[in-house]
Amino acid sequence: MKKLFTALMLTSLFLVGCGGEAPEKERFIDANAELACMLLEAGDDLSSVEKNAKDIFRKHGFDVDDETPVNPGCDPNITDLEDENRCMTKMEQIAEKYIQDEDVQAAIIEALEGCPGDIGDIIGDFDAPADPVTE
Repeated sequence: MKKLFTALMLTSLFLVGCGGEAPEKERFIDANAELACMLLEAGDDLSSVEKNAKDIFRKHGFDVDDETPVNPGCDPNITDLEDENRCMTKMEQIAEKYIQDEDVQAAIIEALEGCPGDIGDIIGDFDAPADPVTE
């Protein structure tokens, strides 16, 4: 058993050392689960969430500092998230790719079970209907 454990550790170190990286979807799930746990722990004190969120995603291999639009010809003045002509960063593009993925949502919720705090606060947000927008 000890030899098996040692072999697994050496293999994982080799993969990490050789640039082996988890697939994007898995890294996205891990980063979001970690961020959600941090939010649970923070409670109402959300003062450092943006910086911590960037640090978490950076740790999971995402380039959070690249603000270059991935869609050439976009209009930087458009802020409507539904407008296809708005400028989108690589991180926004990645988030959009997985935001409606039920496997991603389920994996994040499952990961939250290991977090300290009241998981119901966050899971309720997944199930709650969106507030209607009135103009």
